[in-house]
Amino acid sequence: MTGGTAKGYVASYDSETKVLKYFQDRSLYFGNSLDQTDRTDHSRVYSFESSANNISPFAGSIHTSFSGITTTIGNKNINLGTVFTNGLANPEINKKTGDIIYIDNRPLVTRDIRQKEDIKIILEF
Repeated sequence: MTGGTAKGYVASYDSETKVLKYFQDRSLYFGNSLDQTDRTDHSRVYSFESSANNISPFAGSIHTSFSGITTTIGNKNINLGTVFTNGLANPEINKKTGDIIYIDNRPLVTRDIRQKEDIKIILEF
């Protein structure tokens, strides 16, 4: 879709397979002077396109001729885990899906403004 710039955070990059994984958040489309929380007045997040063929500010492009789930590097056949079409793959995570399996509502605790807290969250897949 033309008319906007696709933006995303790099989650990982595999230098051997040249696969870049990213995630997009609506907060990328707000200036630094605005609140970076999940706003409702700006909902357009532009997707990356194979035809764009320009990834800025990096000197790179989308390998538009690549399609499939495997790639061959040297004499190794590597399964990428997701199907690519024209160099792009569908998201591996479906946003706004899933079940909340545990909630622990604790009473309010008064804290000192200089106090630091450690919060630990365990996610198992």
